[in-house]
Amino acid sequence: MNHDDIDSNQIIERYLTDKVSPEEREAFELHYLSCQDCLDQLEAAEVLRDELRNTDADSAGSEAHASPVPRNRSYLRSPAYSLAATALLGLAIVTLIYTLQVFNEERTLRLESDARLAVMLAPHENTPVVRLGATRGVRPPAAAVALPLDPGPIVLVLELNDPDYRDFSATMRHSGGEAVWTAENLVPDVTDSLVVTVHSASLEASDYRIDVRGLEANGEWRDLAGYAVRFLPAE
Repeated sequence: MNHDDIDSNQIIERYLTDKVSPEEREAFELHYLSCQDCLDQLEAAEVLRDELRNTDADSAGSEAHASPVPRNRSYLRSPAYSLAATALLGLAIVTLIYTLQVFNEERTLRLESDARLAVMLAPHENTPVVRLGATRGVRPPAAAVALPLDPGPIVLVLELNDPDYRDFSATMRHSGGEAVWTAENLVPDVTDSLVVTVHSASLEASDYRIDVRGLEANGEWRDLAGYAVRFLPAE
């Protein structure tokens, strides 16, 4: 149903006087629920009808023949309006439930992140410090260290044979060859060593190799040395 049908067939006037067919009623109710203009016209026509009824009742001078002003609009009691209102209410409830779920998930993730950060920032006793010398070729690790029972940092000190480079990078690989971490923009300390801290939670009992590269003055990277370390199960 469109506006031409409503105007030419006087749907609003007939709707208020209950002179429309069931098909016309259903079509009009579905239309005005999404048409603000028709809804406004319907309200205005119903207000006018109520005022005319009150005027007729006053002129007759008898309350017995006066038509009471309805407290609720008729369209608010229509099945289509009730169906639409129920659907909107259901959508609002679903949206509220989804919002609460997202809020709870974000809150849980934030609490877990805060807990991990607190563990990382807390003081650690007996932090393992492993000093490694460069190795040539593939050799069994000369250094072995047990992983801590409580997850925490492990400090690796990589001794450099040639510290005269603009920059350094280091990549730690598992015995299977996959990279565990890569650190860049490393600067040697006063002992001409690179100091790198790793977290035991990212490691397992196995052999690891650390490859160090140096950045030359021409901007090219050069492979410098390899370091091997074996981590033992926590004791």
